[in-house]
Amino acid sequence: MRELVVTALAILMASSAFAQTEYVSLDGSWWVKASAAERTLWLVGYDDGFTNALKLAASVKSETNKERPAPQSASERIHLHNLLRYTAANPQIVSNQLLLDEITLFYKDFRNTPVCWSDAEPVAELALTVGAPSEIDLDALRAEDAKSGCGKFPVK
Repeated sequence: MRELVVTALAILMASSAFAQTEYVSLDGSWWVKASAAERTLWLVGYDDGFTNALKLAASVKSETNKERPAPQSASERIHLHNLLRYTAANPQIVSNQLLLDEITLFYKDFRNTPVCWSDAEPVAELALTVGAPSEIDLDALRAEDAKSGCGKFPVK
């Protein structure tokens, strides 16, 4: 009986060593396969985090009263441009459904596949409100995100 248990444990350990975890990157290749619910839940979470980040940035800036350094990357330029549009007298706010549709449209262009979701969202907001970023900034963003990646997250 003991030999059977030891053999079973050995087989279990050997099989787990060969088991591979599937990972997903939060870029356009996963977005186009995601369900409407998965996209919506991501956007709701992103918007909540973005709102908290805006509040934090406003409080830090008011305490330090220092000028922000110029954005160094295309991602920073796009995020800052999107942030600055909120400072207008009546910033245009778009619905989650419009954003979801615009992000999906953005990823239908194969060139945008390496762009991370966190960068695709402000691009979509800009496109729906004040105008899409320049093709130069989009090319730079594609290259940056392709080089750095969007992180790999395990899925089950």
